[in-house]
Amino acid sequence: SSAKMARKEDDASSDASSSSSSPPEDLDVGCTPFAVAFHPRERDVAVVGLVSGDVRVYQVETQLEQARVAASSSCRVAAWGEDALVTGYESGEVKIWDAASRLQETARHAVSGSACSLTRLSASTFVAGDDDGGLTVIDVRRPSAVRRRAHHDDFVADVTSHDGLVLAAGADGRLSASDPRQNLKAVGLSDPQDDELLSVGVIKGGRKVVCGTQTGALVIWSWGRWGDSTDRALGHPESVDAILAVGDDVLCTGSSDGLLRVVKVQPGIDLIGVLGDHDGFPVERLAVNRDASLVASLSDLYAAAAALRNLVRSHLKYGVKLHHYHILFSVIAKEVRTLVGDDHWSNEQAGAWRRIFNALGNIIEREYQKVCH
Repeated sequence: SSAKMARKEDDASSDASSSSSSPPEDLDVGCTPFAVAFHPRERDVAVVGLVSGDVRVYQVETQLEQARVAASSSCRVAAWGEDALVTGYESGEVKIWDAASRLQETARHAVSGSACSLTRLSASTFVAGDDDGGLTVIDVRRPSAVRRRAHHDDFVADVTSHDGLVLAAGADGRLSASDPRQNLKAVGLSDPQDDELLSVGVIKGGRKVVCGTQTGALVIWSWGRWGDSTDRALGHPESVDAILAVGDDVLCTGSSDGLLRVVKVQPGIDLIGVLGDHDGFPVERLAVNRDASLVASLSDLYAAAAALRNLVRSHLKYGVKLHHYHILFSVIAKEVRTLVGDDHWSNEQAGAWRRIFNALGNIIEREYQKVCH
């Protein structure tokens, strides 16, 4: 598995330290990556969190691994402070590492359930979203979490901050705006959307908040008007799992169709270009470096691509058609839910399986059309 790197050509051409406009080689990290974040001061230093629990720091231009620490639970999220690295785990642990000493652990906190999202508030404070719908303030100077509030009925898929507020995109279809200075009091909670919110970003100089959804629409709110959304921008064929604001009205979006797009939002949505392609596998995370010259993207199904293509070619010899795969996926989904049981089945699990089937379907359809035509 790997972390894919893409370079913005306009920034790369003006960077004296870059000898080529070509992006660095993808980072081969050996197993599924869940988290990625660039260092706030070093333009080509990034941390990657893995399903194995490893946290690794790389110099991405040279592929040099600078530091590594291990944990017993999958690392789901990561974010840098000025002198600290914060990592969150499936177990609910949140660890603080001294970034100046090759990742020496300095404190340990916890959230409810698993850590799903993480953002930096200041040099020493962070907010983590969990799969129980809560937000927790983490202060790297304190030995335990400062405070927690739950504003959502499902997992917090993404979280960011702007103008002193924490903005959270919930899988329950709500956007929340909380004030960390008032114990995460909700200053706004949107009306429920008929869709899961999976990602969140701020554009238009802070005047607009945009969320990516399960169906691919970008839902937009005006700042301070947190009830009903003010606009919907259509154009992504599948779910928008990750968003990066890279300009006043420009976004990088990561979609479950495997494409990393650059789009201009409002009025409507205009595709500027495709920055990268994960070969049909969903783009789960995005990160941008300090001078916006490099964008990192993660996809967690890379390793299965070659085997899946070979399987399709083998199936074609026996007369298997595209619609047979859709029937197979439907049967598998029903069986998985039966095995898990309705008491333990969640919207997060259902959404994860939909994204897996969408990713597999994209690869299967591409290979099928390639062979048949």
